[in-house]
Amino acid sequence: MVTNRTHEQEDFYRQWLIKHLKPARYEHSLGTQSAAAELARRFGEDPGRASLAGLLHDCGKSLDDASLVRTARAYGFDMDEILLRSPALLHAPAGAWIAREELGVTDEAVLSAICWHTVPRQDMAGLDKVVSVADLIEPTRIYPGVDQLRMAAERDLDEAFMLGLERVMIHVLERGHLLHPNTVTVYNSIRWNRMENA
Repeated sequence: MVTNRTHEQEDFYRQWLIKHLKPARYEHSLGTQSAAAELARRFGEDPGRASLAGLLHDCGKSLDDASLVRTARAYGFDMDEILLRSPALLHAPAGAWIAREELGVTDEAVLSAICWHTVPRQDMAGLDKVVSVADLIEPTRIYPGVDQLRMAAERDLDEAFMLGLERVMIHVLERGHLLHPNTVTVYNSIRWNRMENA
């Protein structure tokens, strides 16, 4: 199914983001929208869905910590102690709630891609991976290893997703933050499967 949006809907989403996000975050959202649509075309996912999920993936970023916890809980997101101690990670499920309840997005695939773009889960859908990778490679991103990740995204979505998880783990560890076990589990699962099938 292709997600078709009118110009009015697109303008509504963008105006909402302009009102609620800092300018740099809004530019990042536009970059992620473009990168996600391109990755979707490359790897056989729905570009319309990818575009919408990429545009809205960070719509929960403006919430404070207490609101992130409350909103993620309202979405039905299962929170452990690490997430509760690192509530910034909850901007993804909180964003899925905002997309559904405030912005009227009903496509479960789009909501899933928003929900899981920060802390992954096992058996991520292709669209979930597309948005997660797009978030890390969009044009405003500048960090060590981003060019390698962009090159991987030219040829293999799973490789790019795995390398993206690797960069996230390095980033988190370098800053002395808590590393969510889902990230390690999903990374190991993909790495294991690639070693087995090499």
